[in-house]
Amino acid sequence: MKDLDKHIIEMISNEIKSITVHEPTPITADENNIMLNVLEEYLPFERNGGWIQYDLERRKLIYPKAFDELKKYMRKN
Repeated sequence: MKDLDKHIIEMISNEIKSITVHEPTPITADENNIMLNVLEEYLPFERNGGWIQYDLERRKLIYPKAFDELKKYMRKN
């Protein structure tokens, strides 16, 4: 576990009763990895350190391509 992850867990441990941490499965980067290619295109890691904002309006500012190209598939509430 990274130091940042440990720090975050320590900060919120008084508020949350249980935390489970799972290590992600390593992703092999090659031209045939469709999911990785799509994620890199629409949610580039360089923006916001890879964190996806909870606030929808902030997400729209950080990842405009995803919202612009995929808006026809999104449902309005």
